Amino acid sequence: LVSRQWREIALSHSILWSYIVLDSSWAWHIPSFMRKMRVHLQRSKESKLYIELDLHINDLEDAQTIMAELKPHLSRCYSLYVFAADWPRARTVREYASELGPALESFFFSINTTEYDMDEPVCILSQPCPLLNYVMLEQAPLKSINIATPALRQLYLVRHHQCHTSQRIAYSFKELVAILTNSRLKWFNMRWGFLNVDNIEDACRASPVVYELPDLNGLVFNVVDSASISLFLDTFSLPALEGISVHSGDDIHWITRVALYPEQFPSLRLLDLRNFNFSGAGLAPFVRALYQLPQLTGLGLAQPSTGIIGARFFDVLAAAPESAGEWLLPRLEALC
Repeated sequence: LVSRQWREIALSHSILWSYIVLDSSWAWHIPSFMRKMRVHLQRSKESKLYIELDLHINDLEDAQTIMAELKPHLSRCYSLYVFAADWPRARTVREYASELGPALESFFFSINTTEYDMDEPVCILSQPCPLLNYVMLEQAPLKSINIATPALRQLYLVRHHQCHTSQRIAYSFKELVAILTNSRLKWFNMRWGFLNVDNIEDACRASPVVYELPDLNGLVFNVVDSASISLFLDTFSLPALEGISVHSGDDIHWITRVALYPEQFPSLRLLDLRNFNFSGAGLAPFVRALYQLPQLTGLGLAQPSTGIIGARFFDVLAAAPESAGEWLLPRLEALC
């Protein structure tokens, strides 16, 4: 019901047909989705593809059929989102994803189960991805991207948004170090997780081996234990880090690492802390760290566990004992 010119333009403009999205609305209409997908694959010609697959479908054979149809076209996929209900469906994606890689720039992998398949980790990516710059793993182990990622700029490790347990996800620190040191990462975000030290030699060293991440600009730890944060800060020198945001409960002792090694954070300008206890003994390591960070221009304090920040903190901030009459943070421009 459109003009002939409108129809010809729409059919010939291949990029209009480059989006293939299987969401929950198609779960009971797979044959209809297959017809639609074939039309899109034909009309998209050689355009790069955006593919989003919600594989919360009852029949595993339907997932296999969909992936078999997509397989010849995955070499031109630039963005892939996979929501798998379980490991068998994730393995189905891997079985047909051998062409995936040359054009891939963004990869999101979500597995809706708390049971890790450690015997046969599912790595959907099997060939080099020279353009891959964004990865988000939701409830999935690091082995899900067990390939070289030289162009990686953003890495997110998060718990599944529908997970109702307080259990955190364990990540191999050795695998994380390998990924971070073999890419030019600019942003790292870890949510509801902790780090496992799997090499006893690394745990028993008198002093840690320090690796430099020259491009890391932003760092976020959300509901990550203080020991894991301390291990991360002990291991990496972060000359380009401008902002760090941490939400890890009452334990603030990870910040002692910042006070001990300020030379590893020369560019740090923003410190954003959530759910901390600044009363009592918790105030001391925090203030000592601030003495080592005179370059800070922004300080954010949210959701203190006691409900208040306390006047003592502002007294110290406004007139530090070792520099009476001067601000503890002389370059501070924003206090939230």
